[in-house]
Amino acid sequence: MQKMVLTTATAVLLACSPLFAVNAFADNTSTSSTSTSTSSSTTTNTVGTDTLQGIDTSVLRPGADPNNPSSYAFLPPGMAIPTPGHRTEWPQAPLVSTSTSSSTGSTSNTTVQVAPALSAPNPNDSNTEPDIALGKPYTIGTQWPDAQFAKSEAGYADKGQLTDGKFATLSYSDPQYTGFLRQGGRSITVDLGSVQPVDSVSLDVMQNLGAGIDFPQRVTYYASDDGTTWHKLGSAVTTQGGGSYVPQTQPYTIDTHVQARYIRAQFEDNVFTFVDQFSVYGPAQGNGPSANQGQGNPLPGPALSTMMGNNYLYDPSEPKLLTVQQEVQTFASPTGPAGQPGPSQGQSMSALSSLGLPMGASSTNAQSGVNPTSTLPNPGYLTSSDPGTGGIKNLYLAYTGAPFNTPANSAGRYTVSDWLPYVAHLDASGNPQGWLFDGVLFGPYGTPQNTSVINNWLTDLFSPNINLSALNQAVGQLKQQLNNPNYVEKVVINIPGMDGISPANESNYGSIDSSGQNLDLNPADVGQVQSELNKAKVIQWFIQTVQNDWKSAGFSNLQLAGFYWQPESINAADPLEPTLIQYTSNLVHQNGYKFYWIPFYGSNYGLDEWKQLGFDDVMSQAGVAFNFGINAQARLQSVSQMAKFYHIGLEMEQPYNTTSTNAAIAQNAMNHFYDYFTGGYVYGYEGNAEKAWYINSKGLTGPYQSTNPFYHAQYDNVAKFIDGQWTSTTFY
Repeated sequence: MQKMVLTTATAVLLACSPLFAVNAFADNTSTSSTSTSTSSSTTTNTVGTDTLQGIDTSVLRPGADPNNPSSYAFLPPGMAIPTPGHRTEWPQAPLVSTSTSSSTGSTSNTTVQVAPALSAPNPNDSNTEPDIALGKPYTIGTQWPDAQFAKSEAGYADKGQLTDGKFATLSYSDPQYTGFLRQGGRSITVDLGSVQPVDSVSLDVMQNLGAGIDFPQRVTYYASDDGTTWHKLGSAVTTQGGGSYVPQTQPYTIDTHVQARYIRAQFEDNVFTFVDQFSVYGPAQGNGPSANQGQGNPLPGPALSTMMGNNYLYDPSEPKLLTVQQEVQTFASPTGPAGQPGPSQGQSMSALSSLGLPMGASSTNAQSGVNPTSTLPNPGYLTSSDPGTGGIKNLYLAYTGAPFNTPANSAGRYTVSDWLPYVAHLDASGNPQGWLFDGVLFGPYGTPQNTSVINNWLTDLFSPNINLSALNQAVGQLKQQLNNPNYVEKVVINIPGMDGISPANESNYGSIDSSGQNLDLNPADVGQVQSELNKAKVIQWFIQTVQNDWKSAGFSNLQLAGFYWQPESINAADPLEPTLIQYTSNLVHQNGYKFYWIPFYGSNYGLDEWKQLGFDDVMSQAGVAFNFGINAQARLQSVSQMAKFYHIGLEMEQPYNTTSTNAAIAQNAMNHFYDYFTGGYVYGYEGNAEKAWYINSKGLTGPYQSTNPFYHAQYDNVAKFIDGQWTSTTFY
């Protein structure tokens, strides 16, 4: 996959790059020289923009100006900084019961809905639920701790402000916010000091999509008497902000009516989550049912006690994705806090039903009756023997097409001779010693901006004697040389992503049939639902076109194993993207293929849900190769633990400059490449764990062709690792 080297430490904040690419993160304190390549003309492995990949702006760096457009790396091109909406209302007692006496002496009770407060409730009001968490201590937990992300979120560090009763403004620079950057699930646990009645709990969160801050899908609450054994109180799902760039806040509130000393809130961190208050409300002192609720109710459900990472409660019964109906409920509406009114929920659901997915029912207080296990699962790595992999053990990522498919620069065009050292391990005389990469993932450079670009890429991909055709011929030649007549090379085709397209191209994406009718993917033009339906049409057309081209080509030595989902994280600005992924999964499976995904490290939203999303095969990136400031051993250990926990594979990543004519630069880059191999030996993924391989653009061609042992060793070391013969325990 293409990579872009980012030049600031805060680049790790960025969400998925809209490229067929692994997101690479670089630290400006790195000891590497990745930003200044001095490559040999005969052994270069960096080609054109292949050395520049990802989003090239940082976001949310401490001291950033929220009034400066350059501080909004995720704002669509041309969009002005949105005006913040009103702060979402502060929670207060939802119901108040009043008693009235008639002239006859009889008494009647009337329950009325209280209008939401537009300012902080008066704590002296007898109908206000007191926040019994005010000033109470709390702890913060992390599911997958990562030093690099922790360093980047330090500018928005917790200083005890989450229980001080002060709500923040809608400016992300407000120091009242605590920022949580990636690292999987996060927890906040408040100690009330003693067992007390609790009527409701609420976590207040801000969203500013243009600055990379988004609402979590849900917040789940737990209660405990002793701080060790926990019981689920329920989950509050997001109900607003879907696709809206308007800065806004949202309280994730549930009623509880229990007695407990410790209250825990947990959520999954997509990119940055900004929290300003964690409130725990006791019974109101006035009249009505809220005056005596919370008295004596036992803690609900089965007990949970297993922790993972740093104080993160493991709960296998917790729901993962939102239902389609819950996704639709997040759209801006006439009653929402921000944005223009959209179609009714009924209209949206009716339109989306054409995708053939279960629409589902909404539940904001879901509690599962599943008895959770008391220990963490250990399914281990995804391997080539798992049905979902299609039998692939080592998947090589190949980039083809424009702009690097010309005689002057052929990095995007593979010939038979190009393929031979990738399909098989060749010795110095060119004789195959065994198979090397048994699968190839084909993708374009960057994200195709319209259907014309997609058609041109497919034409190039299926052209005679290059790319797929050349791969078919190379495999046929090697089958004879290795005396393995039944061997077939597996092929995966990238479905062009539709995230990160410029607004102009979104509006004029092009046609997919002879009618010439333009498909508009821009939700600003056609609305969120129609935008998604048009994307679904593009995906259906693309899969059918590839199948037709494949059938016409008649490749005898290749097998079309499946299709790859290009975006490398779930797009926070597209509330229906999970639904689109599930629709795509259905299409892929209906045609008998597997569905692949390689999310970048830190995009944990989706990893825990990959099976529910419909993927068959997921491999996680690590990012070590593109940020030499990262502790390789710690990061690879964390990635390997995640891979075993989620039952996924890993991506091996070749740094830039491994063929630099400056031997010191080249050796440093090679060492960081070899860290992946050492991690494989030490953490057990060297063997049968499935691996994807980002090798720049033909990044092993230079080392294979080099007669200098120093450079050629890189090619043989890849083969050594693939053959399970790497035994080093030294990390650099």
